[in-house]
Amino acid sequence: MSTEIKFGTDGWRGIIARDFTFNNVRLVTQSISDYLKKQSAVSGQRSAVIVGYDCRFLSREYANAVAAVLSGNGFKVLLSLESVPTPAVSYNVVNIKAAGAIIITASHNPYEFNGLKFKTRQGASAHPEVTRLFEQSLAQAQICQAQGNIKKIDLTKSYLKQLVSMVDIKKIRRRKMRIVIDPLFGAGQGCLEELLTGGSLKIHSINSVNDPLFGGIHPEPIASNLGPLITAVKCVKADIGIALDGDADRIGLIDSQGIFVNSHQIFSLLLLHLIKNKGKKGAVVKTISGTYLIERICREYNLKLYETPIGFKYIGDIMLKEKVLIGGEESGGIGFSGHIPERDGILSALYMLELMAITGQNLVSLKKELFTEFGLSCYDRIDLKLGHTQHHHIDKKEFSRQIAGFTSSLPMVKEVKDYDGVKVIFEDDRWLLLRPSGTEPVVRIYAEANNQSKVKKLIDLGQKLVYKVQK
Repeated sequence: MSTEIKFGTDGWRGIIARDFTFNNVRLVTQSISDYLKKQSAVSGQRSAVIVGYDCRFLSREYANAVAAVLSGNGFKVLLSLESVPTPAVSYNVVNIKAAGAIIITASHNPYEFNGLKFKTRQGASAHPEVTRLFEQSLAQAQICQAQGNIKKIDLTKSYLKQLVSMVDIKKIRRRKMRIVIDPLFGAGQGCLEELLTGGSLKIHSINSVNDPLFGGIHPEPIASNLGPLITAVKCVKADIGIALDGDADRIGLIDSQGIFVNSHQIFSLLLLHLIKNKGKKGAVVKTISGTYLIERICREYNLKLYETPIGFKYIGDIMLKEKVLIGGEESGGIGFSGHIPERDGILSALYMLELMAITGQNLVSLKKELFTEFGLSCYDRIDLKLGHTQHHHIDKKEFSRQIAGFTSSLPMVKEVKDYDGVKVIFEDDRWLLLRPSGTEPVVRIYAEANNQSKVKKLIDLGQKLVYKVQK
């Protein structure tokens, strides 16, 4: 079974009882324990290891198995009392000065999956070089287990206290707003409610119970999964609808008209909020699939901009090395200075509410203001499934040659990037990105332009290009 265990962009995930078994969980934990023991031998001290888990089927039991293996390897284990958001675990690693953390979660994946994330002593996701060491040592791992030296602790309380120190909760509570909160049956249940209750806000919660089937949807805060939230926002005439993913490190929003606010718009609005309303400075990090709005904002305010491959671990690496104000990716994960080098959906929601409270504006007017100042932005992405026998590498030269046949109906090409897929950027800033998946026969097609018709044409072009290049 060990040969089937592979760490992806953020941890190891598998089908419950098929790949994600108790034995495999123990085996991976033993491999991580062996790594941590080598690290502690270098530092001369063996710190505690935190263990957290989400609301998925058997997550608590898997976490107990993780704790037993860590204990058997001589580590003091701090095991969460209950299901907990991933950013809360990352924060506590730094706050407690732990050696690291293991979290049982499959994030936004469907209900049949579970997973395991490892966080370093900085609270960040492990670098691929580290996760490869985990994989390589699986065959030699000898599982040790014990039940001693395991202490259950509340990981949420100190995390929420940290969030209160970062936003003006009193100002938010004083604003007369109606809010609908949808944790998508995930580990973020109750967190925002606890922070926001006790003022002029009217708070409505949906999907805030434990359901191992996630109500029949994927716990991912994208438009196709937020029908109930859209309905609730319209029903109660809310100012905003807030959705979190399964482990609460990503965010999705619905405006007062029931329209989905995509991650690019959220990232842009929060960047402007930090600059204009909170007076913060620092570098900005976006992935190759991020919006051109961020580039325009950084030019306007003379901010250093980094661009990375897709995956928050690359953003986190820069956050650990540079003074980064904000870093974000198109999937809705955003990280902030003064916190952790990781995504935090709950803090993202609080910053958005703070922006609304300070300006007195709703999301509709905030988006309008954003587009007036920095230009319109429309975006889409599709995943194009290919046959298992089809080759799905996208070559930059072949891509450029093929796209030349379509340039008569498009602006001139300004730049082509190929460090993560192939992205062509045109002179009016519209762009098309083709990015093959590294784990399945899928090519992801991303596009952004100043109207939806242009985006559709780019997506259609992307599909034609993929099929032509595959022949």
